[in-house]
Amino acid sequence: MNLNEIKKYLKTDIIGNNLICLDETDSTNNDCKRNCDAEDGTVFAAELQTAGRGRRGHNWLSPKGSGLWFSILLKPSIPPERISQITLVAGLAICRVIGGKIKYPNDIVIGTKKVCGILTELICGNSVVCGIGINVNNDSFEDEISNRATSLKIENGIEYNREKLLAEILNEFEILYCEFAKNGLCMIIDEYKSKCVTWKSEVAVSYENRSVTGVCSDITADGNIVVDTVNGRIIINSGEVSVRGIYGYV
Repeated sequence: MNLNEIKKYLKTDIIGNNLICLDETDSTNNDCKRNCDAEDGTVFAAELQTAGRGRRGHNWLSPKGSGLWFSILLKPSIPPERISQITLVAGLAICRVIGGKIKYPNDIVIGTKKVCGILTELICGNSVVCGIGINVNNDSFEDEISNRATSLKIENGIEYNREKLLAEILNEFEILYCEFAKNGLCMIIDEYKSKCVTWKSEVAVSYENRSVTGVCSDITADGNIVVDTVNGRIIINSGEVSVRGIYGYV
């Protein structure tokens, strides 16, 4: 990626002020871990990841020159239990720029297919890495994931300027992240819900060695989902959430 091209569109004060563009890496999240003493807001972006990861150790295919594969190193002054809420902040920022809908907690979908994944991790004691992978100019996908993966180019029929797109996402992320750092999710949670396909949908949730189904009736300012089941209401702050009609869940 062209560093000067990205900076031409970048309007941030902190996020991306230190921006490292790599031709190839194992994982940009790993780059943040290896450089956790770097300044707050450092961004690692790569043309190719050889070992990109999603949640729960799933692989993330990151072919060269087709997508945005990047990670943001953050050093927030917030309690550890709020770290996962940064995933929601990132999801809203991305959705503002590329459209689509958020599938709680860490995907962006267009229709019933995934176009973006987010992986937020606590590292080096008090630092956080927010890793983001977006399928941008991919023309196709391998057969085993073609029914649940898509790209911006496939959906919209145009080739995207990836450098400009990255800058626009970092711009939005900084705005929302600064709001989050001051006030938590309370000022942005209504917008988040309006863009979230999980809200008001039938869901299946796996957590604490249990599986339940119900309707997601709310997403709270603590970043939890509220699920109304036949046995009552439950509040969940972790686990796998499947939404009926997304990724083949019927």
